[in-house]
Amino acid sequence: MLDVESEGYERRAPRMPISASGVVRATVCDRIPPGERIPARIVDLSESGVGMLIDDIRPRPGDRMWLSARFIEGELAADLRVAHVRPTGRGGAMVVGCSFIEPGAVRDVVSRVVARLSGAGRDHDGIATLRESLGID
Repeated sequence: MLDVESEGYERRAPRMPISASGVVRATVCDRIPPGERIPARIVDLSESGVGMLIDDIRPRPGDRMWLSARFIEGELAADLRVAHVRPTGRGGAMVVGCSFIEPGAVRDVVSRVVARLSGAGRDHDGIATLRESLGID
């Protein structure tokens, strides 16, 4: 049997699947005018970034965007850099993976959302209360 090694790519933080709505606003993009808003469906979240479905073919790796999304745990307002873009195969929908430019600025909200999604703070029935999800005991 042979040893298997990674080719150097390792995700900085585990992704948690989610389904949430948000809006991205172009800040510095190759093909999107500054300030243009695009609805986004957030499909995964981690402490280092976010994955979204966007019905627009213009985002490119390296573009900068501002994400606004609301969760029970608070508002996520984040400066993003597009890391990768790939078509979904359905019309102009694209999977857009982004990293947080300043992860520390969103750490509180993101860590609470990720904790809720991962099941941290669940009681004996496996259900976290709203107060536990918000970190209010």
